[in-house]
Amino acid sequence: MPRIMPICESDNPGLSDEPEVRVEYENKGEKIVITYIFPGYSVSNVKRKIKNKWKPFREVGMSGTGFYSVGGDPVLPSLGRFVQIPNNYHLVKVRSRRFNPTKEKKCTITWAEEIVWDEDAVMFVKKVCEVNKYFPEKNVEHSGSYYMDGYKVLLVHVRPLQYNPGERSLRICGKIKVYIELSKIDDWKMEEEVKLHARCLTDPLSNLEGFDNLILNPGRKVFEEIENKRNSREGISEERRKTELLIVYGRGLKRPAERLKTWKEKRGIRTKIISIKMVGNRPGKIKQYIKNEKLTCSPRLRYVLLFGGVDKIAVSQEEGRHAEITDHYFYTHKDAGNKECLLPWVSGGRIPVGKEEDGMSVVDQIIRYEKEPPFDSGYYKRMIVAGYFGASKDVEGGYQDGRVNENSLKTMEDIRKHMISRGFEVKRVYFSKTKKGRQFIYRDGTPVPREVKDHIITDQNYATKLLIEYINEGQLIVCHRGHGWWDGWLEPRFKTDDLKSISSDIPCVLFSINCLTGSFHEPSKDVFTQKMLVLDGGAPTLIAANFITYTWHNDSMAKALFDAVWPGIIPVFPKTNISYPVKNRRLGDLLNYAKAYLLINHGANAETKEQFELYHVLGDPTLEIWEDEPSSVRLRAGIMRDTLYIKMNICPRDAVLTIWHRDKLLKRIRPLHLQETVPLKDLGRDPPYSICLSAPGYRFTEALIK
Repeated sequence: MPRIMPICESDNPGLSDEPEVRVEYENKGEKIVITYIFPGYSVSNVKRKIKNKWKPFREVGMSGTGFYSVGGDPVLPSLGRFVQIPNNYHLVKVRSRRFNPTKEKKCTITWAEEIVWDEDAVMFVKKVCEVNKYFPEKNVEHSGSYYMDGYKVLLVHVRPLQYNPGERSLRICGKIKVYIELSKIDDWKMEEEVKLHARCLTDPLSNLEGFDNLILNPGRKVFEEIENKRNSREGISEERRKTELLIVYGRGLKRPAERLKTWKEKRGIRTKIISIKMVGNRPGKIKQYIKNEKLTCSPRLRYVLLFGGVDKIAVSQEEGRHAEITDHYFYTHKDAGNKECLLPWVSGGRIPVGKEEDGMSVVDQIIRYEKEPPFDSGYYKRMIVAGYFGASKDVEGGYQDGRVNENSLKTMEDIRKHMISRGFEVKRVYFSKTKKGRQFIYRDGTPVPREVKDHIITDQNYATKLLIEYINEGQLIVCHRGHGWWDGWLEPRFKTDDLKSISSDIPCVLFSINCLTGSFHEPSKDVFTQKMLVLDGGAPTLIAANFITYTWHNDSMAKALFDAVWPGIIPVFPKTNISYPVKNRRLGDLLNYAKAYLLINHGANAETKEQFELYHVLGDPTLEIWEDEPSSVRLRAGIMRDTLYIKMNICPRDAVLTIWHRDKLLKRIRPLHLQETVPLKDLGRDPPYSICLSAPGYRFTEALIK
């Protein structure tokens, strides 16, 4: 069992290993002072096999923090968060002060294992165990600035523990102050293109609310005394200003793209489609087109959908450290430099199909999910967590007590506990090859609770059968954290062939947080997630990775995806801050939130950059996860003399009314009253046939005009 070691006194009574943070401003915000208090840290003693001998190690951690976890370096807690700075200021310097650091001698800290099956870490730890220097080298590291949801932010990581393998000493600091000094940018020195990018990236219209959870000093008016007023762009027509979704479709996929465009317009999302032939099917051409659309034509462009597989539409990058194939850089404002982590400025997705009929199947699945949500109230509170418990073996690098060397199952349990507190019924499907007779221990040394252990299955066939049974009951979300391959999950086993047993037509959103199951770049293979997209009762949209991923990052990814919709899994700092869900709960925004969380939990490094590149939305980035059973609205419309009268029994918040002549959009209205009137002359020459209403938390409603 881990125990808490005290470091210094805090404002809270009792022994704790959760940090405290305070933010103060000087000179109207031109200097930001952040005080970090670290009351304690957790320690778990363990023995690991090195050169065929059991050696004592310590696992250390802190509640609410991420990790400094790089290859074979010692794994240590790291508290990272974004710090908002004024959009018209730049960073001058960051300095820090440590208060009363102490040393603890004669201990050996265990090392990080990002890819747990990779023996490089075991080999590397033998080399660094005699190195006489501290890891990490600095207590405080910063990077940026970054642009995130209309904010300009710095990334600051504070590491209160440093370890020297040569001395076998742990340096501990219970209080650290960080001083951030800023200076106003001379506007006349900036190039016009740079100004345009800055205005677009800090547009006040970008406010999804939930990203505030990741910032120490959130709020759109924090720097109003010294910040330039951020006005919306002038000289752009209202029609073009409101474009939110851009669909780029490949050859032979025009019909399903047009069908999806019409549906999204009925959902209130202004949508534009264009063929890849008009754009140019090269990465540079696609990037430039999206950039021009965002900068000069459609400032509100927030979503980009590539409709077609890699044989129809190119990818943004074909080579990387591990030859990553990614669309990530279609959605960033520029290409990344070496080890540079870029957050997207739009939310993207791809429907990786080659045939028109497959495209139609995916679109039909999306429309069915959004247009015909089940009347079963229990569906909106049902979900599955699936995972793997792999006890350590008597091998090089293994644990003597057999604890797992990764946190995937504990991550699922943390998510499950939180979702139960939000009223969910969460079904477990956990698999292990470990015999039940031995003790099961999490990575941090905590014994797996008996109730959890009883739900771990050792029969693969039964685990698969149970998974299919639960999916057929109808689940809002299915999340897997474990090992995967292009044809499905490895533990518990759920492969492409198993999809034939899905008999329910009730769709679920899939978070496939593992390796390779999102291999959209393999059109010749029966890729698991691509089959899910076209399956009745499958996933209308999902999130998955298309290559080998990092286990610590995957745990963070899973937690962040749920925190984005049901906040509370990820702690906020300072504690006076309030957690918010990401507005509208759209899959593309949830993935961007998870990527931002990777930066604060693991830092800006090559591993985080790769994780950015590997995870994609497969399907529609604007698809919304249902927060609860949607309510209904009664809608009527009729023409009297020269006026269209529209009546509703409820006027929902953020509702959009659209008036149609067959599949032609005539007018869009944001209603403010139970009755709205529209002069027929405002609708043009085509007579109105139908009217649609879409609003968050409400069923889509369509009525013929009488």
